[in-house]
Amino acid sequence: MRYFVSTSIPYVNDQPHIGYLWEAILADVFVRFQRERGNDVFFLSGVDENGLKIYRSAQSKGWSVVEFVQETSNQFFKLKKEFNLSYDGFIRTSSPQHQAGVEKFWQMVQKDIYPGYYQGWYCVSCEDYFTLEERPDRFCPIHHKRLEELKEENYFFRLTKYLNQIEDIIKQDKIKIRPAKRKKEVLKMIKSDQIKDLSVSRSAKRSQGWGIKVPDDPDQVVYVWFDALINYLSGLGFGQEEGSGNFEKYWQEAGAIVHFIGKDIFKFHTIYWPAMLLAAGLRLPDEIIIHDFFTVEGEKMSKTLGNVIKPEELLTRAGVEPSRYYFSTQPNQFEDSDFSLNHFDAVCQNELKNEVGNLVSRIFGLLKKGPAKIKLDQNLFEKEINQTSLNYFANFNQFDFRKAFAVVFDLVKNANKFIEEKKLWQGGSEADFKTLVQILFKLAEFYRPVMPEASEKIRLALDLTDLNSESVFINRRNNFEPLFE
Repeated sequence: MRYFVSTSIPYVNDQPHIGYLWEAILADVFVRFQRERGNDVFFLSGVDENGLKIYRSAQSKGWSVVEFVQETSNQFFKLKKEFNLSYDGFIRTSSPQHQAGVEKFWQMVQKDIYPGYYQGWYCVSCEDYFTLEERPDRFCPIHHKRLEELKEENYFFRLTKYLNQIEDIIKQDKIKIRPAKRKKEVLKMIKSDQIKDLSVSRSAKRSQGWGIKVPDDPDQVVYVWFDALINYLSGLGFGQEEGSGNFEKYWQEAGAIVHFIGKDIFKFHTIYWPAMLLAAGLRLPDEIIIHDFFTVEGEKMSKTLGNVIKPEELLTRAGVEPSRYYFSTQPNQFEDSDFSLNHFDAVCQNELKNEVGNLVSRIFGLLKKGPAKIKLDQNLFEKEINQTSLNYFANFNQFDFRKAFAVVFDLVKNANKFIEEKKLWQGGSEADFKTLVQILFKLAEFYRPVMPEASEKIRLALDLTDLNSESVFINRRNNFEPLFE
């Protein structure tokens, strides 16, 4: 099966923090899981470099906008290597590639764009308007900043034309929204009469010309959200010469299109984006996975509070794969989760190193002392392994990775208990050792999407690729080094 999988594209008005990293790791785990199943996946991420707040951020630092977005975009892109993220593409919205995609898309939906006059209350950080009915206090509910009153002429997209169609699409799960509570919120939002036609341009003068010019009207730039959502197409070559990209293969002809996003932007992805695609006559996404936020020791992450956790701090404390393990197994994707460095350290030490890592080292140590050849005709853990596999795959199919890896950790604990109860360091039967081989083989399989390097290390040291063969030889010469030191 062919997949297109994407993260959202964060604004580059500041350095990356662990909230973005969490989303990137979740998407990467899903991508690696699918690739392990033999599926063809194009994985896209990127950064949003347009919009008024980018211009203001550059101004506040005394930089040119071009210098500012280059520097901050590099900070996001380097996470690919630092955390072993398997992106196939990384799109920047200031690039000529993206601009070509936006211009083509604008022309495709031109029939639903008309000039108008807008007056409303605007949050620069959200790049979104609010009505006084929504925010009578004139404060943004997400950023807790006073809204700015703006009055200007711009272009509008006939969003309301598609609302009934979108409502039916979501009700029928033609676009599957996870978790279910977000689906209910979207449908309630559509029914509320608060969704109006979308203002899709801004004054070029106000943004000092930073952004993508509206075709045939250089006095206007394309509204940053209308522009940004098109990255999912431009990142595949949409807008380039026909046949020069992956758009047809991984969008129009994909078996499944999956977006990973945060809860603060689900309106844009579940209402605006489908309407835009319907207007353009293009394929709709299949699944939108909406994760919640991190708090830090009970407080919202904030520069003002000084509690923003940078990804590099986790690399220093624990390294790449322990960090990937933490974000895949600990936070609840579908509820706000609290993060503390103490908890991060405790999980890396107590769960990953003392339980998972110790089990793997113990088993290799026992195999080295055991029989040189093991017949694969009996597995004392067959029932536990089979049940773990069923639960693992069931939770993965629901995009609940936390639960998927919780059942794997139960297997780890039961395996350690098995070794203790049977006192295998004193010796064991051939069935005992065959069971240990099976456990190692399955752990390497289960953890490969999260910890590909550790899993490959297990596989190579075990020197076993087929559990269906008649027997396996234990490589006594292999001195297995601990996984997480």
